[in-house]
Amino acid sequence: MQHNQAISGQPQRSAIKWFLVIPIALLLGGSAIFWLRGRESSALAATTMANIAEPVSVTYPQRRGASGDISLPSTLQAYADSPIYARTNGYLAHWYAISERMCRRANCSQ
Repeated sequence: MQHNQAISGQPQRSAIKWFLVIPIALLLGGSAIFWLRGRESSALAATTMANIAEPVSVTYPQRRGASGDISLPSTLQAYADSPIYARTNGYLAHWYAISERMCRRANCSQ
C-alpha cells in the first residue's frame, strides 16, 4: 500500500511545483519587460531633450520701394519639349465664303 501512496503523491508534488514555477517565471518575465521599457522611455526622454532646442533663423518682413520685378527662387521648365510651328500664310490657297443658299441647304447656323 505504501507503494501506491508514493506513486499517487508524486503527481501532486509535480502539480504544486508547476503551480509555483509558472507564476514566478511570468513575474520575472513581466518585470524584465517593465524594466526594459523604462530604460527605453528614459533614453527617448533624453533624446527628446537633446533635440528640443533647434536653431532657427527668424526674418521679418521689410517694406521696400515699389518695383515691377519679382524675384522668386525657382525655375520654370517644361516636362517635355515639343516643337510649335507658327501659323503662316499658305495654309489655304484660297478663301471661299459659304453663301447663304448653301447654309440654308445644310441647315448651318451662324
